[in-house]
Amino acid sequence: MLTENLHIFRRLHLLADLALTVLAFELAGKFAGNSNPQEGYSSYWDLTLFIIVAWGVLLSANRNSYKFRMQDYWRVLKNTSLVVIQGMLVLLAFAYFSGWGHQSRGVMAAFGAIDFLLLFGFRSSVAALLVFCRRKGYNFKTVLLVGTGRKAREFIQYAQEKRGWGLKIIGIVEPEEQRGLKRFYDIPVVGDLERLPEIIQRGHIDYVVFALPRRFLDFIDPTIRICEEMGACVHVLADFFSPRVGRWKVESLFGKPVLSLTTTSTRHWGLWAKDLLDRIIALLGFMLVSPLVLIISALIKLTSKGPVFFKQRRCGLNGREFTLLKFRTMVRNAESMKESLLEKNEMDGPVFKIKDDPRVTPLGRFLRKTSFDELPQLMNIIAGQMSLVGPRPPLRSEVVQYDRWQRRKLSMKPGITCLWQISGRNNIGFEDWMRLDLEYIDNWSLWQDTKILLKTFPVVLSRKGAH
Repeated sequence: MLTENLHIFRRLHLLADLALTVLAFELAGKFAGNSNPQEGYSSYWDLTLFIIVAWGVLLSANRNSYKFRMQDYWRVLKNTSLVVIQGMLVLLAFAYFSGWGHQSRGVMAAFGAIDFLLLFGFRSSVAALLVFCRRKGYNFKTVLLVGTGRKAREFIQYAQEKRGWGLKIIGIVEPEEQRGLKRFYDIPVVGDLERLPEIIQRGHIDYVVFALPRRFLDFIDPTIRICEEMGACVHVLADFFSPRVGRWKVESLFGKPVLSLTTTSTRHWGLWAKDLLDRIIALLGFMLVSPLVLIISALIKLTSKGPVFFKQRRCGLNGREFTLLKFRTMVRNAESMKESLLEKNEMDGPVFKIKDDPRVTPLGRFLRKTSFDELPQLMNIIAGQMSLVGPRPPLRSEVVQYDRWQRRKLSMKPGITCLWQISGRNNIGFEDWMRLDLEYIDNWSLWQDTKILLKTFPVVLSRKGAH
């Protein structure tokens, strides 16, 4: 069986990946219009050897590269992308310092694209073949399931739905002997917890899966010790709590395994890409609009007394305070005038907004209508304090008045634009605003950010809801 020769299979797979990577480099030289990929580099074979070593290290270091059981195609895509991106970064650095890369940018781009297509295509084919074999009854793992409650039922149903993952439940251990069950979901009940050592001793069992509610926690510890003593592989379904919006993930804290509950996206690579793209786009954008920034700065100085920039402490990720930058749109003593204007507030909740705020200068009205007053926040993004897309950063005085459910908006880095900005802005009530922010957090993706950015431009141009 494949299981018995898994280490051989993985080594052969690694060799195949390296061969496909070398092939991708060869094809890149031809497809990029360079008939001689050795041109511009003293030794083509030195570069090829470097690619083999770099990709070999990265593929071996990525523990998930050759795990296909209980992995969907999205995981295969993610693991392949990660290796290719890391490899290309290492290769580009090597090419830059060796003096080769500046002559072959097209080859580099083509190599990355072709390598990804070849590796992902091969891995997808392998994954599909393994799924086919498992569905036919080959290369499966035997499971002894401990429990007959809701968790056990859900596990059985999922194992039946995901037959391609190759988990075969051969028996169930009943935690309560007095119930006297013979079968559960057409799977034989082979005994109770007292008989667990005997059951493991006499059978071929790959995994012992505990699917028990919280009230059995006291029984789990000694039983796991028995499994450990007998060398059985144990998995504990530890979803003892039922969060409404949070997501569980397994982490390590001071070397100890912990279950972590997070209400934000667990796509760490996506959040990393978001942060990187934010800073790159913000830097390029600031360079592009720098002439406009200089013009606005000069106009502010010429038309009213006071500084060019308005600086205000705001709450960012998890409530961490930072200094928000905007072009000054109000008179110099605007903050001291706020107290006398509170009764004219047009927004519900802790937010203060007035449509015809007397503190706003004539130039300031134009800047607010066009959202040009937000341009300095590109520097906040470059500094890593904000994102292009995300909930607007509130004042500390507003946060202390939040209802408990509203504070969750601070669980993601604040941004310049979000669902609120493209859904009516100041025409939307405070609670609806908060719900839009939480909707964004719960459904975050890079694609959603892209759509929000594309919708922001026509909203800004139409000046809808801006005052």
